[in-house]
Amino acid sequence: MKLGGKLGGRGIGSAKFAYPIKGQTRDLVARRVGWSWLTYEKAKAVVDSGDEELVRIMDETGKVTLQK
Repeated sequence: MKLGGKLGGRGIGSAKFAYPIKGQTRDLVARRVGWSWLTYEKAKAVVDSGDEELVRIMDETGKVTLQK
């Protein structure tokens, strides 16, 4: 099959969804895991910090904080 060809009578990338997915990625991810966008941003900052102890504490307690 050639790139850009037809697939099942529809062009590639023409799939229809039940509802449009709109919003910032952080909001969509946060909603998916049951958090607010702010909690998601804090958890991301902890992981991005590279501090293994903070990540371990966050994983064990379920609390998101940038302080030890």
